[in-house]
Amino acid sequence: PKRDIPRFLALFRDGKLPVDRLLSRTIGFDDLNAALDRLNDAATVREVLIP
Repeated sequence: PKRDIPRFLALFRDGKLPVDRLLSRTIGFDDLNAALDRLNDAATVREVLIP
């Protein structure tokens, strides 16, 4: 973490870290169970819960 986090922050600030491509989708609480199913089935990579 001491090495990687500052490096990733610098890449993000410089616009060199494609954060939008690292995110599969955003979900709400109502979609949480389906999101866990997708994760279990390897149908998604990364979903972010927005309450």
